[in-house]
Amino acid sequence: MRKLPVFLCMALLMAGCGGNPAETSAPSETPEETTEEVDSDVIYSDNNLSIRFVDIDDNSSYPEIKLEVTNQKEEEIGINIDALVLNDEWAMNSYFHETIPAKETIETTDIMDMEIFNDKGLNQISKLQGYLTISDSEYNTLLEKELITIYEDPSVSVNHINSSGTIFYDQDGVSISYEGSMKIRSDVKQYIFLVSNDTSAFIDVSFDTDIFKVNGEYASEQQLNSPYITIPVGKKALVTTEITDDKTYEPFAFESADLWLNIYDGNNPSLYIPIHMNAEEESVSVSAGEPYTEGELSEITYVSQSTDTFVEFLTFYYDPFYNRLEGIVDEAKYYKSAGYTKEFFESEEAKEALSIYDDLDFEETIMDETDTTIDVVWIFRDLAYPENLKQMHEIGYITLADSDNPSALNAEALFQLYEDAGMGKIDPSEYEEYHLHTDVY
Repeated sequence: MRKLPVFLCMALLMAGCGGNPAETSAPSETPEETTEEVDSDVIYSDNNLSIRFVDIDDNSSYPEIKLEVTNQKEEEIGINIDALVLNDEWAMNSYFHETIPAKETIETTDIMDMEIFNDKGLNQISKLQGYLTISDSEYNTLLEKELITIYEDPSVSVNHINSSGTIFYDQDGVSISYEGSMKIRSDVKQYIFLVSNDTSAFIDVSFDTDIFKVNGEYASEQQLNSPYITIPVGKKALVTTEITDDKTYEPFAFESADLWLNIYDGNNPSLYIPIHMNAEEESVSVSAGEPYTEGELSEITYVSQSTDTFVEFLTFYYDPFYNRLEGIVDEAKYYKSAGYTKEFFESEEAKEALSIYDDLDFEETIMDETDTTIDVVWIFRDLAYPENLKQMHEIGYITLADSDNPSALNAEALFQLYEDAGMGKIDPSEYEEYHLHTDVY
């Protein structure tokens, strides 16, 4: 808290005309000093809440910022600082996400990761800003992405980071260069990419950690780590990624890696940029493929069986971007004329018959009865996992080779359906290689 002095100057009372020259003027009064208390550390204030800067510590690698937030409303308020901006130039991750109870004051902290900037020669903070969003208890936005200055020290001279890499991607306002690597814990290497946002909107940037290739194969024993970062318009960020062993978290040496960088502007479908890395001894070369736009799942419904007892429809959901089968919906209409009832499907006998699904991620739903049928739906998920595909093969829904089972849809026949529909050619043998996680429904 700083006190700003306000001086009230008093005029001197001079002696009147004709007075004794020896008489002196009336003694002047000492000016009174009054004070007004102004908190110069308040970085944001309105009728709803105020935010006060408390402190920033001196840890050059991981400085901690402390803020004090006061909620002046009769209901709780949520605040988010969606992106931090360092020295008017660099976007950083922000972890200021708090809910403040009504009429209360809380202290919140954020630990900045300056290690990568220190490695590049930037080790002092001259200015730190953030984009503030405020919402009420009903999640209505009261303030959206207003730029506030959190901390500023004009006496600090700023070291600028000069890009040492070659830009390998530059399209539609987004440019990417590879800036080398940095060793962190246990000699794990972080690979550094400089992403610049010259579009007209904020962009969220991260590597897809679910799908990537190592040495030409879809990764099943490796783990890809990469932070999610928001880059404001006209700013840039150092986006990192690392590849480790999935079980030991030790560094994983590779000869080549294929990654997908996800760019999302909040309005349009996500843009995926394929990035290929070749590692030769200590050098890494990087190139980008043609970007893809995230698309909707394609679906094909196939009548697998039709008898006097029931008719069964299989709907296959396929992701053309990832080129993989995502899920199957099995809907069977059992005719009441054959003796089927809703109670039958809830019986122990039916549950025992369905025990073949115990090891598979599925949901069973009994639809409303019609005048003539009982509709039963099974939803099978996560078919990108090899073990789930194998289970589906064993049950007989889908086979990875020719089959004499007339009720099964052969994988090659399914893929031919996609090709005939103009969705591209699929190699069934690739399905043995996938080990990817996905949430489809």
